[in-house]
Amino acid sequence: MEKRGFREALTAQGVRAGQRVVFVDEMRVGLIGQVRRRWTVRGVRLCQRVERSYKWRYLQVAVDPLSGEVWWRWSARLGKEAAVAALSEWRALGVAVVVWDNAGSHRARAVREVGVELVYLPAYWSELNLVARVFCAVRCCVACLDLCRTVQFGATDCAQPMLWAMRHRVEADAFVVYTDNETWAGDVHPVEALWQYRERTGIPAKLVVVGMASTGFSIADPNDAGMLDVVGFDTAAPNAIADFIAAL
Repeated sequence: MEKRGFREALTAQGVRAGQRVVFVDEMRVGLIGQVRRRWTVRGVRLCQRVERSYKWRYLQVAVDPLSGEVWWRWSARLGKEAAVAALSEWRALGVAVVVWDNAGSHRARAVREVGVELVYLPAYWSELNLVARVFCAVRCCVACLDLCRTVQFGATDCAQPMLWAMRHRVEADAFVVYTDNETWAGDVHPVEALWQYRERTGIPAKLVVVGMASTGFSIADPNDAGMLDVVGFDTAAPNAIADFIAAL
């Protein structure tokens, strides 16, 4: 960065030691409508008119390279108004110098009058902007979400951990199942699977079923002290589960 004149650019703007310098950039984030299933008569191909509409918002991000702090805000559109709003917000947080690209809106008079020193990166040298790393992480998260939409998760069979452990002769002291709100969808009830595992291995294993988005369910045998149902999830749940498993 020093070889490319970054230090000289800061000095030319009168930047002093101790001032908070941040890198700023913007990214457009869009959403494509989800494909939904429709019922039709067997053997008849469904023809349905589809109107695609795209909605976009802009993510404005500021990164402090020394502290690692990241600030962000959403904007319906980009322009000098969005730039002024972002700079004013970050100026109130102590930002004194902003390093960003040469976009036309960044050089508007209203933007230059916000009261923040502006340093412009050379053209085609976006790799100098540290916000690019944040955008890479955002794109990875979006790609993961797109991949998850294509996975057919199916129903939740809470007996599978015990059945799998029996097939592979795995010794376990406890089984913990995390699910959304489906808690039984198989040929063997989880209680029966746990009893079979205990009988086959001789291990008094425990079972915890956590319905993280459930409004109420019942799997545990109320007469079996080695089974626990957890409805919902908060910061106290992990300790409660750990204490249950560790208890004799």
